[in-house]
Amino acid sequence: SDPVAFRIKHIQEPREKEILEAVVKKFGWEANYKPSKVGDVFTGRGVALYNGYQSYAAVACEVEVNKKTGRIWVKRIVVGMDCGLVINPSGVKAALEGQIMQGISRALYEEVQFDDNRVTSVDWNTYRIASMKDVPGKVDIVILNRPDKVSGGVAEPGLVSLPAAIANAVFDATKVRIRQYPLSPQRVKLFVV
Repeated sequence: SDPVAFRIKHIQEPREKEILEAVVKKFGWEANYKPSKVGDVFTGRGVALYNGYQSYAAVACEVEVNKKTGRIWVKRIVVGMDCGLVINPSGVKAALEGQIMQGISRALYEEVQFDDNRVTSVDWNTYRIASMKDVPGKVDIVILNRPDKVSGGVAEPGLVSLPAAIANAVFDATKVRIRQYPLSPQRVKLFVV
């Protein structure tokens, strides 16, 4: 049985259910999907759902996890947003596109380092962020317009969902739940055997 379909079936909030259904449909999530492994590269999928700021966001993604290098690459991502009445569709799309990279950055790299006396992450060399090599292979955005609802936030709900979907995809691929962000290469190599 498909765990995503099972979860959707049991969601009580109609707007949560609709945005998640729209995202997995756009993603083309198959009920018979199985994660794969070729050599040192595991591939898996994950979803996440969030509501807040009077909005509903869902993310589905597929990742590759290289056991040898520890690198995680988001191959494909679909981000969906129900922020009520959409006043500026291109603004909503642009905000979500920005949140994709910020969410990937937070999930995979961003971490404040410190020693016994001070913060040691003081510049872009010591506080790593996502770069062009981290851009997903394919990105789709789904926006549900609700003219009968008040306008809600866009950036925050999308951002919260992204690291969770990536972590779920890493778990699907490797069967290892890494419970601390970022899902850095060092942590992947430590936990994925």
